Amino acid sequence: MKFHFNLLILFIVISIFASCLPENSTAILKGSFKLKISAPDSKSKAVIFKTVNAFNYQDSIINTYELDSLGELLIEEKLESPLRAFVEIKDKSYSVYLSPGDDLQLKIINKGEEIVHNYSGKGSAVNNYFLQSDSIHQKLIEGNGNIIFRLNPTDFNARIDSIRMALQQFHKAYTDTVNLPENIKKSLALRDRINLIGLKLSNDLANYDENENLNLGREKNTSDNFDTSYFTIPFEPTLLEDELTKDLYAQSLALYLTLNIAWPAFNMLDVKDGYVNDSIPQAEVFPYVTSQMLKKTKLPHNVKEFLTAKEVYANLQSNGISISSDSLINDFKRNYKDSKYLADIQKEYMRRLSIVPGKPAPDFMGLTPEGDQVSLSDFKGKVVYMDFWATWCGPCIKQFPHAKILEEEYEGNNEVVFLYVSMDRDKEKWQKMVKAKNLSGIHILDVEKDEKSTWQKYLLTGVPQYILINQAGLIVNENPPIPSSGKVKAEIDKLLKQG
Repeated sequence: MKFHFNLLILFIVISIFASCLPENSTAILKGSFKLKISAPDSKSKAVIFKTVNAFNYQDSIINTYELDSLGELLIEEKLESPLRAFVEIKDKSYSVYLSPGDDLQLKIINKGEEIVHNYSGKGSAVNNYFLQSDSIHQKLIEGNGNIIFRLNPTDFNARIDSIRMALQQFHKAYTDTVNLPENIKKSLALRDRINLIGLKLSNDLANYDENENLNLGREKNTSDNFDTSYFTIPFEPTLLEDELTKDLYAQSLALYLTLNIAWPAFNMLDVKDGYVNDSIPQAEVFPYVTSQMLKKTKLPHNVKEFLTAKEVYANLQSNGISISSDSLINDFKRNYKDSKYLADIQKEYMRRLSIVPGKPAPDFMGLTPEGDQVSLSDFKGKVVYMDFWATWCGPCIKQFPHAKILEEEYEGNNEVVFLYVSMDRDKEKWQKMVKAKNLSGIHILDVEKDEKSTWQKYLLTGVPQYILINQAGLIVNENPPIPSSGKVKAEIDKLLKQG
């Protein structure tokens, strides 16, 4: 079972329109903003101004610019409501919170190997709050090398509670000295709280198997002073709409979905090696069970809409286009016909059409441990069982003994190829594991980047992932049985008989 929730800071895309200032006017009109960027030490002149979608984790570029010879840039745009966005220079992003009428300055300075930034001008109060709050949060998570996720339950709770107190003290001190509207103060406090809730949910997720009862397990080994209510996710409809909270709130809701809906639903099923009752593919049953559990959960309408859309989207990413994904999408359309998430779901559906059965398997090139180039097209005319994996993926490695047994079934048969494609970036670590475990089959490392990588070409969202390709180079199954299921041989033999 693969769950694909990336713990990044994400944002909903909103529209920005070009501004139109009166001739010779330097005043900021109501409904517009100025953002001055100063990066005199930057070797790159390209600047990307973007947002990130809190639902599907995709970038949305608002505009691209270039720094001038002094490393400066002035952005002037129309803005109808507050916006949380990013300024990206040479793959490093700087968050900016903008409101109509702001005249914000972002200064980026190289201090040795460290790049620091600060904000000034109208609109800097909120941005500097983020900067200082995030610094406190990160420093206490790292704990001088004793990272919070390595702690036992008692120490974890003590650490996260100390972060809570530090952030609350900072919030009071900052808002006592910096003039901010009451609604902004409230949103910033909620953001700090949601950030810590996400941290707690992440830890619960990492230690899920250790809790016999998840809800009780979370509160084990807590002190009398531990405020459990503070770390319980609030279901407030406005949090998904507020630019100051919606990114982290969406992230926490995704974790809530996994912990409280998806995994309990999965545990209700007798799943072994990807099959329910040893006969029905898990992907055909699990989405329906999850959907029914979510329907029965009492939540505000927009929160349930978000979670339902998230589950539909995750199922589409994990299992591709299938009867179950089509059914869930149609059900979502009936219940949320005007949902703003429909466009993202439809876009992902259209992307998935490129790797459905019957489509040509995208060609790619990789390097063997010896440094030889190997392409998928080299095996045209053969049945290819392709395994995407990585050295850091435990479930991937557990499948290797079963894969070896499967390979032995076709020893001496040149019509079948077992191709293992590693997603590792540490070449030496990959080479050592292939050698140490005496892994058989054809092993290659994905060396391409961006849209040329196999990760992008096959729309991967996690590993392990398997693909079955026929002699004509067409995808037969983008989610075939896994080696330990004992069902792969029948699939391959069927293709060999078809010729």
